[in-house]
Amino acid sequence: MKFFAKTLALATVILAQGALVAFAAEDAYFVQDGTLLKHSSEPGKRSPDARLVASKKISAFHGLADGGKPIVSLGSPKIEDGYVVTEGVEIAALNDDGSTERIIASNALRAYPSPSGDRIAILTVDPIGDVLIGENGKTRTLPFANRVTLVSWSPDEESICVTAYPPDWAPYKTNNPEGTQDFLRLLNSDLFLINIATGESRQLTNAPGYDYSGVFSPDGKFIHFISSRSGRGAFYRLTLSDGSVQQLTNLAPGSYDVPVGRSDTFVWAAGSDTLLYEAQQTETTSAIRAIKSDGSSARSFGVGRQPRLLGSGAAFLAEDGSVKEVRF
Repeated sequence: MKFFAKTLALATVILAQGALVAFAAEDAYFVQDGTLLKHSSEPGKRSPDARLVASKKISAFHGLADGGKPIVSLGSPKIEDGYVVTEGVEIAALNDDGSTERIIASNALRAYPSPSGDRIAILTVDPIGDVLIGENGKTRTLPFANRVTLVSWSPDEESICVTAYPPDWAPYKTNNPEGTQDFLRLLNSDLFLINIATGESRQLTNAPGYDYSGVFSPDGKFIHFISSRSGRGAFYRLTLSDGSVQQLTNLAPGSYDVPVGRSDTFVWAAGSDTLLYEAQQTETTSAIRAIKSDGSSARSFGVGRQPRLLGSGAAFLAEDGSVKEVRF
C-alpha cells in the first residue's frame, strides 16, 4: 500500500504549473483566487498591484509570450478517480485588461514559454504527455516516444530538458500495474535532452527510481534536478559537456536538512547563482527556499508559494496573500 500511495503522489506531477524562465523581470505574476495578480517593482518607482480577471478561472501562470503578454491556463482539468485526466485546460495569452488576446492550445496539461517568449512547449492530454512546439502561430509535435510530464528550456532556446516516463506510461497504468516489475518500470522517470529543430533526443540520466524537474543553469552548462537514486529525494547537478552527475544535498546518511522542491517551481534569482524554489512544509503549506548552484548556502524565506523573478532578485506570494520581495 505504501508503494501505491507514493505512486499516486508521483502521478499528480502531471498537474504541476509551468516552469518559469531565468531572466530578470520588471513584473511578477501570481495566481490568486482564480485571477492573476500583477506585482510591479522598479528601482525608484513602485506601481500599485493590478488584478487581471479573465473570462474563465485562471488556474496557472506559465510565463510571458513575446511582447510581454502573460500565458495562463484557463479553467481547471477534469480528473476522474483522482489521477485520470479526462479534459485539459485552455492555454491563452492575456491582454493587460485580462481579456483573451489569443487561445494558444486547448485540452492541454500546461505550457512552457521559452525565455524570449518566441516559442512555447505544450503538453497534451490526449495522448497524455506529447510535446507540441508552438511558433509563429503554428504548432508541431516533437517526435519523442516517451511520455513527458515536465519541461525546461535551454537559455539559447535550441533544446528542452524533459522528465520522461516509458512510452506506455499513464497515471492509471502506474496505479494498476500488472506486477512488481511492471510497477517499477512504469515508476521510473529519466531526463532527456531534445533538440527543437531536429527532434533528436539524448538520454541524460539512467538511474533506478525517479529523476525529474530538470532545470538549466543560466549559462546552459548544467542541469539541476531531483533524484531518488540515493534512497530519498535530493538535488543533483548534471554537467552537459560530459554527462557527469554530482549529488548536491543530503549527503550525510539519514540527513534531510535540505528538502527538495515542488515540481516546476524553480527559478534562478536574477543576477545571482541562487536557485529559488517552493518546498512542502506541511500538508497544506509550502516554504520558499533557496540554494546556491553548488548546493551550498541553503536557506528558507518562510511560508509562501509561487516564487517569481523580479528585478535584481525574486518575489513570492506570502501566507497572508501579500507579495514579498527578496534580494540576493
